[in-house]
Amino acid sequence: MKVDSVEERLNPEVNDDFFDYEEELRSPERYRQVNLLAVLSTTVGGLSALTMFHWYLGFIPVAGIILAALAQRQISRAPEEYTGQRLVIAGFALSLGMWLFGAGVLTFSRMREVPIGYELITWQTLKPERSSGEILPKTAIDLHEKRVYLKGYMYPGRQVINLKEFLLVPTQGHCKFCTSQIAKHEIVRVKFVGDYKADYTTHHVGIGGKLLVDQSPGFHESGGLPYTIEADVFQ
Repeated sequence: MKVDSVEERLNPEVNDDFFDYEEELRSPERYRQVNLLAVLSTTVGGLSALTMFHWYLGFIPVAGIILAALAQRQISRAPEEYTGQRLVIAGFALSLGMWLFGAGVLTFSRMREVPIGYELITWQTLKPERSSGEILPKTAIDLHEKRVYLKGYMYPGRQVINLKEFLLVPTQGHCKFCTSQIAKHEIVRVKFVGDYKADYTTHHVGIGGKLLVDQSPGFHESGGLPYTIEADVFQ
């Protein structure tokens, strides 16, 4: 049996492996901070759901994808300093997924020609049932102060550009000299809200906005017309 000499026991190089192992046990694991761009990409990815409301909000998912790419670049260059790989993947997936989802919703809405949040109505909805003696139909009264979408034609008037308000009628057969012959439920006063203006056109137009139903006797408060749309959509 070999017995270590005193020199070997006193020599620090004899047990180098042991001391190296002991040093590894004592040294704490190095802290890596979560990459800020990775966190931002995930946050922006969640906000990308807003793209379903308008095309111009498409910049949100684009920003999320760019942030995810920049975060991935930083993490790859300094893996000993940054963590957040899963956040990068989540941010990229959310941004791209919500972008495609929003584009699909907007495309579907455009195909239907009815903006999200508006109820499609027809001129029949505004027509009273004369046989029952009603002045205004219940279907129209129930829509008071609700957002609706109605299609029709602009009634010709003296002003043709920068219109803040105009009359909407169901067909082009209504001439500018026969207003008295048009039933009141076949005329809707359109008033644009805010700074929006429109030019006269002979094309079929769609109007979206808040429907106001004047239930006062004779409809005096609305100039003899029971229906007014405070419009914020014109297409």
